[in-house]
Amino acid sequence: MSKFKVTGKQNQQHLLKYLEDGDFGAFINLLKGKDKNDINLNHEYSDPYYKTCLAIACQKGMVEFVEVLLANNADSNLICKSYDGNAPIHFAAENGQIHVIKRLVQHPDTNISAINRKGETALHLSARSLGKNDKAEECFSYLASIPGMSASHRSANDRSAISDAVGKCSGGTLQKVLQRRDLRPEDRNLILHNHPELKDEVPESAEHTYAHDDAYMDLRNGNVDTFRHNFKEEFVNRTDLIQMTFLQLACKQGLLDIVELLLNSGADVNKTGTHESKPPVYIACYYGHYDILRCLYNTRDVKTELIEGKTLLHEVLRGFSAKREARDSYRDCFNFLLQEQETFNIPINHGDSFGHTALHYAVQEDNDQFAKALLAHGAYIGSLNDFDVCPLDDIDPETLEKALDDCVECTKEENDNEYTLRFNFRILNPALGRDSERPKDEESGEWRKEMLPEMFPLYFISQSNKFRHLLKHPVLLMFLHMKWSRISIIFYLNMIYYIIFVVFLTSEILSDSNMCGKCGQNFECDESGVRVIRALLFFLYVVLVFRELMQFCMSPEKSSYFYNLENWLEIGIITTTLLILIGSCSKILTAVALLLAWTEVILQFGCIYTLAIYNEMLKRVTVNYMKFLLWYSPLIIAFTFSFYKVYHNEASSEDKGANYSARNLSASVQDNGVDFYSNLPMSLLKTVVMMTGEFDASGMTFDHGGYFVFLFFVFMMTIVLINLLNGLAVSDTQAIKNDAELVAYKSRAKLVHQFEIVAFGGPIHNRYDYELIGQSRSLCCAWQHKLLRTISLFPNVLAGGSLDITVNRGTRYTNRNLKRKDVEFRPDTCFTIGKCRIGFNLDRKVIEAAKDIVDRRTKESKHVMKRIAKIEDDVQGCKRQLETLEKLLRQLINISREK
Repeated sequence: MSKFKVTGKQNQQHLLKYLEDGDFGAFINLLKGKDKNDINLNHEYSDPYYKTCLAIACQKGMVEFVEVLLANNADSNLICKSYDGNAPIHFAAENGQIHVIKRLVQHPDTNISAINRKGETALHLSARSLGKNDKAEECFSYLASIPGMSASHRSANDRSAISDAVGKCSGGTLQKVLQRRDLRPEDRNLILHNHPELKDEVPESAEHTYAHDDAYMDLRNGNVDTFRHNFKEEFVNRTDLIQMTFLQLACKQGLLDIVELLLNSGADVNKTGTHESKPPVYIACYYGHYDILRCLYNTRDVKTELIEGKTLLHEVLRGFSAKREARDSYRDCFNFLLQEQETFNIPINHGDSFGHTALHYAVQEDNDQFAKALLAHGAYIGSLNDFDVCPLDDIDPETLEKALDDCVECTKEENDNEYTLRFNFRILNPALGRDSERPKDEESGEWRKEMLPEMFPLYFISQSNKFRHLLKHPVLLMFLHMKWSRISIIFYLNMIYYIIFVVFLTSEILSDSNMCGKCGQNFECDESGVRVIRALLFFLYVVLVFRELMQFCMSPEKSSYFYNLENWLEIGIITTTLLILIGSCSKILTAVALLLAWTEVILQFGCIYTLAIYNEMLKRVTVNYMKFLLWYSPLIIAFTFSFYKVYHNEASSEDKGANYSARNLSASVQDNGVDFYSNLPMSLLKTVVMMTGEFDASGMTFDHGGYFVFLFFVFMMTIVLINLLNGLAVSDTQAIKNDAELVAYKSRAKLVHQFEIVAFGGPIHNRYDYELIGQSRSLCCAWQHKLLRTISLFPNVLAGGSLDITVNRGTRYTNRNLKRKDVEFRPDTCFTIGKCRIGFNLDRKVIEAAKDIVDRRTKESKHVMKRIAKIEDDVQGCKRQLETLEKLLRQLINISREK
């Protein structure tokens, strides 16, 4: 009999089942069993409970279960967020479970005066349940008699438990309540108004003192003067009987003077309340209180831990989207956080619980100022959230182009003929935001520098109609050139290998050995040469199979491998080659093998920059032809049926030849006596051939008006459809030629992206699998890690996220990252980046385009400076005119006085 291991999750469900069934024995045994460490007594169950075991037991009055749970260290104050933040004592009071309440009160860790999200204590819920169950009044009387229970506390709707209880409980219970010295005067008067006979029960020294929850109510209700007058320093960090701390409430209300008062009184800037987990600085950001944010920042004690996966930038953007008020204040908060990013330790690319980065929120706003600011500080444009959406889906093309322009900087040297161009690639760097989120190196103890996929933004831009033109931007081109230089050797080696494979496969198929002793014909063949060719072909075939298996295993999703038509082409090549190697000599098989193999050669040439245009032409025209023919396929089928009916020989096989000559059906008889209209497939073949203009109508007879069908075919298929297809092909090729450069860049971006996806095992989202950082999630090994180091630019090649190029006299280029500054490179020649050993052709067009961007920005700056200078001159002129007018007015006043 097989034994199944019981998991911790199953034990958790068993615990709940025993509690629901009231099986106390099984409940005890499970808590005392060997798997007790796998059980979390503070676990909140999902639908339909949304409570802990202790909360369920308190609600149902299961005292024995409550005692056991408390004895096993269950948290007696843990709140259930789905039930207004009620604690176990709230559930017991609401359902009149007096024995459970007494047991909770006896427990030393129970917060008797705990409040829920509505600011209600257990006494409030007990008062509200009066008249609904028999034990409600007993519970109310017991809770009101406990010294630690506040009878004067008011809920969020400014009601006390006493006001809810008056009129629902007996005079005896209210008599006990009157004995409390902390009772509010208004509550005492309310009791006496309903029960005048209890007037003598009021204690002589009864006087309500101003408590911290009274101060909280005054501050929440806007009674700032009363709060300031009665506030005591001992209140400042109290959290009992209030939903949030005083500092949190002041930040929410936007009361700067109160915030300063609390800070001077020793308020903890990081402390949070029971029902508000966001620290004061997060609340200030959400409500856009810039002055309060600065005030908190000046304390230098603010800790900016992630709250629910959100950073301060998330809070500002979420608050701006929800409030849409005080836009300038939100903008000031946002800019200040970016300015003090290092001080606040804000990871600009961090994703929240759904993977949304700050840039995801920013691009949703109509105002692109937030997005521009984030991009200027290096926000990554390719972050994928949990829904596979990146900021590029919503960002405006002009905003992105402006950000890319800002990534090109120019620094003048002392020599006017020499200056430095800096290409900043920060917005293309998919690095994690915080060092604390990266795994540490076991040997050095330093934060490990991760390698992540880098081509996704460029691939997205290349496939998008609204962004595609940006692929010619010098920043993206430089990055693409550098990425291609890292992996081009791999593509060229793969191409050389495949061409050799195709040559040997073709030699094997066309050699005499393919027929010797196999097809029943005798040929003399060179056995030694045949064996060598076959052995080499077999070796190359094994390499091909191994390559495809590795590609399949490293695919992020195994099903995605079969979505690529080129992979099916390679599967066909592998299959046909295998059949040839095991001895099949079918002519159609060898023909198909040759066609597939040489078609793949054409596709392999697509990785060559100059040939990528023609490869794209072939693909696009083929796809469009297939779509067009598929759309008009009913017309082709209709002509097939028509020709079959008109020219099909219906005579018996004995007198077939006689009838042929009699009917003069030479049109249906082709070479070697083949009847193309003997069946429907042959008729379809003949119809397709006739579409190309091969009619052979010299001997055709058109009985029964068959010439009408033929003429209609000539007009529709040969004249209209074929010319339409030709026009479509010309249009496609012309469009590709017009964007030849862009098409080549698009093809290269797609090629590099596909290779990178396979190497990394798929695109990386914001919530990373840190154990496999820098390695494929589908296959991890030493050689693959070396491969990733070879193809990655970050963080080793572009450690600072930028590349500096010195332009000297407009013709010579040097790389300032090199130790030797005197190394020079001519344009359109090999360009090397220091120890990284990158060699690629530095296209003069890229440098010239970067220079144009810098020149345009310089001209714009000069134009702005001129306008500012003109405005200043105008202001000075106005000032002089005002001074002149002032003098004239004084003179007039003096003259009038003299008169």
